[in-house]
Amino acid sequence: MPNYFDIGVNFTDPMFHGEYHGRQVHNSDIEDVVLRAKTFNVRRLLLTGSSLDESRRTLEIAASYPEYAFTTVGCHPCTVGEIPSVDEKVYLDELKELALAGKRSGLVKAFGEIGLDYDRLHYTDAETQRLYFKKQLDIAVEVGLPLFLHMRAANEDFISIIKPYLSKLPKGGVVHSFTGTAEELQKLLLLGFYIGVNGCSLKTEENLEVVKQIPLDKLIVETDAPWCEIKRTHAGYQYLTKYPNAAYPKIITNQTSSVNLKAQSVSSGMQMDPLLPFPLIKKEHYSKYDPAHEALVGEFASPLIKGRNEPVHIGQVVEIVSKIKGESVETIAEHAYKNSLKLFEVPEEEDVIDRYFTY
Repeated sequence: MPNYFDIGVNFTDPMFHGEYHGRQVHNSDIEDVVLRAKTFNVRRLLLTGSSLDESRRTLEIAASYPEYAFTTVGCHPCTVGEIPSVDEKVYLDELKELALAGKRSGLVKAFGEIGLDYDRLHYTDAETQRLYFKKQLDIAVEVGLPLFLHMRAANEDFISIIKPYLSKLPKGGVVHSFTGTAEELQKLLLLGFYIGVNGCSLKTEENLEVVKQIPLDKLIVETDAPWCEIKRTHAGYQYLTKYPNAAYPKIITNQTSSVNLKAQSVSSGMQMDPLLPFPLIKKEHYSKYDPAHEALVGEFASPLIKGRNEPVHIGQVVEIVSKIKGESVETIAEHAYKNSLKLFEVPEEEDVIDRYFTY
């Protein structure tokens, strides 16, 4: 099967702990999410730290999956507004120490998510974002990790701020969840950055034309789960095909006809996902899910949550990119996987999944 490395996973998001819009709907199902990912050869995860508190919690989660899950440490541009409300020096010092300790343990592989986001100034104003982008770049120089970068509608300021730091940041970084223009792409490539692509990068025909221009040696794929799902309304959706396909080879052999499942759908609210061999359920029906359904739909029967993205969907990103670039799924997957291993200095141990999972 193709190897995948999902570099953008937000396991601290309430959705992965069963909370939606402040209401607890089900228990945390991260174990099931990870199992589905491993089922289709997602061999590594990079969990995103978006604040000091989230970076700490993300480290705790990653420690549960040694050599499989790694993390970033940093404060997202939409979150840096919380720093002035506390002791700034203490906050930034603790962020640095957390990154350094995580680096020593081998769990932290990047500093971030840091950058600028001018699309969501209602969270944090531009001046505050620029201030703490610079202060965190100062920390990044001391920490000596690759950068996990965020840039939305702020390319000019982003480049002017980060460019003077590049000589002091030899390990480079990735501009993740890229949605910019072709011109912005070329400017970022000239600075040596990798480009991270997910469902948000594949929404419009213009997006697809930009992604088409990303060189294979700078391409990285991600989901940014639980966000950035690929919706039917997205331009890239037309390129997706049903399981089994090159991105998702047939491995589930004891799956029976969906006719049996259909008989249960009225009472359970469950149906089969239109593209993947997993049940699909609305969050409000999760409590109705009965593990006995595994006898009907196969061994890997824990349900996907409708509208929630997760690492197993990374193959769909690869399938779309392969179609628009005119390359095979295997070619796209291999380049993205090796680029991720190289950037984040993660060793390639082919048996890492088999330590936790047997097909």
